[in-house]
Amino acid sequence: MGQLKSKKVGGTDLSGAVVLQVVDFSRFLYYCYSYNINGNILSLKRNGDFDKLNAVNFIDDVKYVYDASYLLKSVSDDVQSSFG
Repeated sequence: MGQLKSKKVGGTDLSGAVVLQVVDFSRFLYYCYSYNINGNILSLKRNGDFDKLNAVNFIDDVKYVYDASYLLKSVSDDVQSSFG
């Protein structure tokens, strides 16, 4: 039987946001997206391949903030990386 190469998981978190996670086990790629009930993206997290020291390359940890009218107010990325 073959090894599991990737997995997609969907669901909701405690706030009701829709969360989609994609993991590629063959290269340790990880993507996680979350959306609010209106379909606006709330967060994006991505990890990449291992670097030369076998540490995971963190690419993005982006958070999106909206005002009460669901207009985009700010975007921040908590990862300072040259990979993404």
